[in-house]
Amino acid sequence: MLDNIKIFKQSSVKINNIYIDPYGIDDEYKDAKYIFITHDHYDHFSKEDIEKIVKDETIFIMPESMKDKYDYENDVIFVNPNNNFILEDISFKTIPMYNINKQFHKKEYNWCGYNIKIEDK
Repeated sequence: MLDNIKIFKQSSVKINNIYIDPYGIDDEYKDAKYIFITHDHYDHFSKEDIEKIVKDETIFIMPESMKDKYDYENDVIFVNPNNNFILEDISFKTIPMYNINKQFHKKEYNWCGYNIKIEDK
């Protein structure tokens, strides 16, 4: 059920055992099934916060442009915008993530937002 939603800091959200851009995590949860990362800025890809939620079975989903930043032993799915994915219990679509008025969030970086479908929602 989708009754376990927690908002941390900035854009960091936990839905059940799915984390998006973990940052400002307030406890040692160690329960992440999936960790979605949108881009490599410290407030979206915080290794300190990831350590509080990651477990051996956690699967990371992150933009292909971040391959050189990934140094975990967990499974990872590298993605680009405008693709669809089906996993065991969720599906998601990657969408382009950029700002038109900021030089540090350019479209050509191929960062991703995510439209995640959980329990038909």
